[in-house]
Amino acid sequence: MGTVGSLPGYLDHYPFSKGMSHWLDRHNAYSSLESQQIAQNRDSQAKFSPLKAFTAADFHERRFHQKEFFYRLPFRRY
Repeated sequence: MGTVGSLPGYLDHYPFSKGMSHWLDRHNAYSSLESQQIAQNRDSQAKFSPLKAFTAADFHERRFHQKEFFYRLPFRRY
């Protein structure tokens, strides 16, 4: 990692600067990766804990439990 600094102003963000199709392709790739990760987690019988969704110190562990919490909400269809 390098040093951390501050920018003396605002950073403009243009999410569609490469076109709408590039943006959709990128988000489709992210959703495909996420669905693969969910399938791997369920195949490995990873244990889900609602408590860890809010308290796990490790970001990736907390995110896993948050996603499982969301997907297991009542009336959620997938």
